[in-house]
Amino acid sequence: MTKILIADDESVICDLIKLFLEGKGFQVSVASSGKEAIRLFNSERPNIMILDIGLPDMDGLELLSKVKTASPDTKVIVTTGYSNTEIQQKAFSLGASNYLTKPFDIHDLLRIASH
Repeated sequence: MTKILIADDESVICDLIKLFLEGKGFQVSVASSGKEAIRLFNSERPNIMILDIGLPDMDGLELLSKVKTASPDTKVIVTTGYSNTEIQQKAFSLGASNYLTKPFDIHDLLRIASH
């Protein structure tokens, strides 16, 4: 079973994504902070991480860098509430596999996670 870690401080969004992805057969964990995301990442070793850039305690790009250094094969899907070409380019240079601007279509997320 594919494991997904969602790192986002918006609990309603996390709950909706978690419910949807679990219904599609994924095993999903949720972290609301960078520290919690690192702890869950180290203990669960997810295949995919859905990472919001705007975490309260850590820059999402810093977390992306840590994840890709520890596990280069982990697919990281970066999400953000605002479109910024510079941040998007930085995310890709750090190893993000995809970049989605909120609000995004949940089916697009499923398609990305499934491939």
